[in-house]
Amino acid sequence: MFKKWILTQTIKKALSSRKFLYTVAGIVVQLLSDTWGVDPEVSTNILYSLIALVIGQGVADARKA
Repeated sequence: MFKKWILTQTIKKALSSRKFLYTVAGIVVQLLSDTWGVDPEVSTNILYSLIALVIGQGVADARKA
């Protein structure tokens, strides 16, 4: 029962994390870019922007601590 509680808390924390959500968005964009008809250059630029957001959020989180 304790393991289930820890798993639930971990999932809640991950889903509320901006870094996690940016990462998921980047993966979705890369996987579905052909289906959506997104130009590969645009898809790469979106990915780079999301990487910058993750790094920036990491820096902001580090300064909070």
